[in-house]
Amino acid sequence: MIRVWLGAVLVWLPGAALAATLEVGPGKTYATIQAGFDAAAAGDTVLVFASTYTDWLGYTNPYYANANTIVHLDKSGTAGNPITLRANSSGVILDAQNVRDSCFAGVSRSYIVIDGFECVNTNIAGTLAGSINPLNGNVFTIQNNTISNIVSDADHGDQTAINIQDLDNSLIRNNTITPSQAPYGAIGIRGSGGASNTIENNTITGSWLGIYISQNTNDYIIRNNSISGHKLHGIWIRDCVRAKVSYNVVENTGAADSTGIILLDQYEVIPNENHEVYNNVIRGTQQGIFLGDQDGSFARNNIFMGTVWGVTDAWWNGFTPSTGVVLDYNLFYSVTNNYYQASGFAGTHNLYATNPLFLATGNKPNPYYTLQAASPAINVGDPTSPAGTDFVGAATPQGGQMDLGAFEYATAAAAGTIAVRGMMRGGRR
Repeated sequence: MIRVWLGAVLVWLPGAALAATLEVGPGKTYATIQAGFDAAAAGDTVLVFASTYTDWLGYTNPYYANANTIVHLDKSGTAGNPITLRANSSGVILDAQNVRDSCFAGVSRSYIVIDGFECVNTNIAGTLAGSINPLNGNVFTIQNNTISNIVSDADHGDQTAINIQDLDNSLIRNNTITPSQAPYGAIGIRGSGGASNTIENNTITGSWLGIYISQNTNDYIIRNNSISGHKLHGIWIRDCVRAKVSYNVVENTGAADSTGIILLDQYEVIPNENHEVYNNVIRGTQQGIFLGDQDGSFARNNIFMGTVWGVTDAWWNGFTPSTGVVLDYNLFYSVTNNYYQASGFAGTHNLYATNPLFLATGNKPNPYYTLQAASPAINVGDPTSPAGTDFVGAATPQGGQMDLGAFEYATAAAAGTIAVRGMMRGGRR
């Protein structure tokens, strides 16, 4: 219901709710985040002030027993009126004290925003949990959060910082994930089941897997993410269709079995996966792109640098070779072997043994992987590439044709605007 002043008359209009802001923290109305969430209705914002929050409660999780969390998401917002949980500033810390599963968790809820929190010291060993763990839900926004110091089992496929199992139509963006369990931590972002989710602008460092989606997680958009120091795969797409993987930077040096991006049918026979992998930078992994039983997928406008293999197909024994894959308009530099069983997919526009002339100074990935003015990667991309935006939000193409890699070369006139966009990745929006 909306209140409207007409002269001195207060008129109530039915059909819309009055949104409230519920304050949580020392000296505020609510002492715990859970108490604020319990009092919230659709459209409300639970505004959390700087403090360390450790209260917890148990809840029923369909995948494992004795589940517990600091905040239980036990209600939903509505379309156009989500329930928003937002940190008022930095220093809003949810500390699981190395014994609790999750900072936020819920089952079969929808229209919820989780924005700007620090989630530390979750213990997901022996579980199928995530530090942020919304399951079987719809229309979540999880953004601007920092997740670190996760206790997990080694090399586990279901323990993760952000677990979006069976979640649909959701946005996971601008989160910073450093699991920090030596030598490698949990998965960064994990999805199985669910569809039409966007994973963008996240920074994932030191995970076992960076981003892992599987089991009919269809129509995902995975873009503008920075993944480094992973043990196995930077981005793994398994047993699903129509993923768009673009403008990501995946870098690893020293992990013997690491892969930049893997497209694989492992447990299901799926015709015509039609994945699109374009404008990524992959550096230092054993394999740049790993294919297995793919049909109709393509990789274009990517830069491979310092990998042992550029693109491989059916690397593991027993996997069916791919068919109908297109590999074109890619650049290979300091790559020991360009292809393994994949050269038959290569088009005529790839550049081999060609230095992309990255700026190669400053912070990674930006500006380190931006292109110098003399780069051979400028204006040589696939002319059929759709217009869009690059890693820092710059419009593509800037010239007559798309550039290769994750950063479109900008003229001096446009550089200032693009630099401002780039700075937005590290802070709140």
